[in-house]
Amino acid sequence: MFKSVEGFVEVEGGKVWYQVVGEEKNTPLLYLHGGPGVPHYPFGSLETLADERQVIFYHQLGCGKSERPKDSNLWVLSRFVEELENVKEYLGLGKIHVLGHSWGSTLAAEYALLHQEDVRSIVFASPLLSTSRWLEDTNRLKRELPLDIQNAITVNEERGTTDTDDYKNASQEFDKRFRYGVWP
Repeated sequence: MFKSVEGFVEVEGGKVWYQVVGEEKNTPLLYLHGGPGVPHYPFGSLETLADERQVIFYHQLGCGKSERPKDSNLWVLSRFVEELENVKEYLGLGKIHVLGHSWGSTLAAEYALLHQEDVRSIVFASPLLSTSRWLEDTNRLKRELPLDIQNAITVNEERGTTDTDDYKNASQEFDKRFRYGVWP
């Protein structure tokens, strides 16, 4: 078992949770989760790298153990980059390895462009580097679903009723066919 420290960092809009696993040795690895809104849990096994370096997880504002403000002005890439920099500074991190998953890759790429001197390496896991391309791909996959499932997704998204059982069941079918086959 590795040493693990958790806490919160004050950022614009609220507090974000972090966890540092392992001791200071080599360049630390900072994991940026997907979503927005999908915490680090599917990648928790990264902490096994803590025998070589610190592994840092944090939940971006609005996700996981972090605060969930309602201010829609906070949901912009530049604020997330600033949030990441605040976490890095708070933890006293110098150069880092960055692993971004899905939306976390978007954040990782933007951070690396603005803070090249702080990034030793970057890994993109299932990257979301183009939202328009992602939407095209998602819509193409949606058209492969049975018509009733397509309609349940489309109608509920248009109405803003994504909390209904009808939508949840249709989304689960989408995930089962197109996500969980590659990500159990």
